[in-house]
Amino acid sequence: MYEFGPAGLTFDKPIQIAIKTPIAALSPDQLALAWLNEQTGEWIPIPAVVDAETGIVTGLVNHFTKFAVIDRSKVAGAAAASVETGPAIDRAAKWLQSGAQLSDWSAYALSRAGVAVGADYLASVETMLKEKEGAFRNVTDYERLALSVQAAGGNPEQIGGYNLIERIYNNERMEVQGSNGPIYGLLALNAGSYTIPGDAKWTTGKLLQWILDVQNGDGSWPLVKGEEGNPDLTGAALAALAPYKEQAAVKSAMDKAVQWLGSKQSVDGGFALNGVENTESTAQVIWGLTVSGIDPVNSPYFKSGEKSMLAYLLGLQLDSGAFPHIRGERPK
Repeated sequence: MYEFGPAGLTFDKPIQIAIKTPIAALSPDQLALAWLNEQTGEWIPIPAVVDAETGIVTGLVNHFTKFAVIDRSKVAGAAAASVETGPAIDRAAKWLQSGAQLSDWSAYALSRAGVAVGADYLASVETMLKEKEGAFRNVTDYERLALSVQAAGGNPEQIGGYNLIERIYNNERMEVQGSNGPIYGLLALNAGSYTIPGDAKWTTGKLLQWILDVQNGDGSWPLVKGEEGNPDLTGAALAALAPYKEQAAVKSAMDKAVQWLGSKQSVDGGFALNGVENTESTAQVIWGLTVSGIDPVNSPYFKSGEKSMLAYLLGLQLDSGAFPHIRGERPK
C-alpha cells in the first residue's frame, strides 16, 4: 500500500501514478489499481494499464490518498459481473499494427492500451505537416493530431516545425463544428503540461464553461445547442470534464449525463447513433465512463452480465481482431 499526502488534496488536472508490483502470482487481467475509501473500507478501482513484462501498473488519479495494486476480486462491486478484455485488446492491437500505416486515432488507441507506437508514426506526422505547411481548415484536425502525437510520445508544441497546441487555443473556428471543437479542444489541452497564455482565445476555463453551457436539460450533449443529444458526444464530454469532476457544477453535469446514458442503453447493451446501434457509439460511452472513474459493467445505471456494454462490444469483434461498424460489416 502506498499513501500520498496531504490526504484529501485534489488536483485541477489528473496526474499519472505508477506502481511496480510482482505479478507472477496473478495474470494482468486479475489485477486492479485502486484507492481506499477509508469511510467505507472499500477499494475503488482506477482505470489503469498493466505492463506484464515490467510489472508496472499506471493510471490517472485526481487526489491524494492510499493506493495499491490488488486482486480485482477485492475491489468495490466485484460481486457483479466482470468482463475479461485483455485478450481482445491484444488481438485488436495486432490487427491495427498489421496495417500499412497507422491512422491518428489508431496510434492514440494503441498508446492508451499500453502498446508502444513506432517512431514511424511520428515521422509520418512530421512529413504530413510539412507538406500541408501546418494548415488545416478544421480545429478538430489539430486536436486529433495533438492527442495522438502526445500519446505516441511526441511533443505537439513542437513537431515538424509547428505548434499544434497554439493552433488550438487561438483557433478562430473552434465553434464551427459544434460541440466537437470545444470538447476535443479541452481533451487536447489537458493531455499534457502545455503553456497556455492567459490572453489565449480559448483557455481551458473558457472551453470548460462552453461545454457546460451547451449541455441539454436531460443531461446529454448535442452537436448544436438545443438539438437532440447523442451518446457519442455525451461520452466524449464526460472524458473532457473528468479532470474537473471535483467542482460541484461539473459533478452535477456528469451525474446527469450518466443517468441519461443509462436510459439510452439498448436492450443488448450497446448504444445507437441516429437509430443505428454501433461499435463507435458504444466505445465512446465506455471511454467517457472509464476516464471518469465510472465502471461501465458494475455501475447501477447500466446493464451488467451478458447485456453489459463491454459484452456487447466484445461480441462484435471479428476473428482478425478488428471491430466492424455494425454487426456483420467488414472493418474499414
